[in-house]
Amino acid sequence: MKKILFLIVPNGFRDEEYDIPKRVFEKNNIEVVTCSDKPGPLTGKLGKVTANVDILLKDVKIEDYDAIAIAGGQDYFWNNPKILEMLKTMDQAKKPIGAICISGCIPAQADIMKGRKCTVFETPASVEEIKKHGAIYTGEQCTVDGNVVTAEGPTAAKNFAEEIVKQLS
Repeated sequence: MKKILFLIVPNGFRDEEYDIPKRVFEKNNIEVVTCSDKPGPLTGKLGKVTANVDILLKDVKIEDYDAIAIAGGQDYFWNNPKILEMLKTMDQAKKPIGAICISGCIPAQADIMKGRKCTVFETPASVEEIKKHGAIYTGEQCTVDGNVVTAEGPTAAKNFAEEIVKQLS
């Protein structure tokens, strides 16, 4: 069984950006390991979803996973050294990387998106951030470039998850 590390912020992750992909992954027999830097249970921004944390960020060995996905939730994980290193490792191994909403900036911050296309929840700061790192902003709902899947927000959650599933097939 394939295994995906699903990273969520401890305060204010978007309910749909976690819950919808999680259900898509599980329906496709992908084991979902929920990760944050604080123990759970954690409640989504809308208060509709509660997530149990399976592993703390500090304890993750990224080599144990077939893919990584990062749900949206402000810029909380921007420039987090551990996450940036995990993304570099996953990219070098050509393993799927997914980032939705404002988290779409994180692969760019890991310097794995130079000359590659991506999308993000559009704010002046988020678009500037990905361009600053050499990524090509598409403005699309969901963008796939190689092993990296980015999506603009909650309305793209199902498509985002399905693209990651394709990569794991």
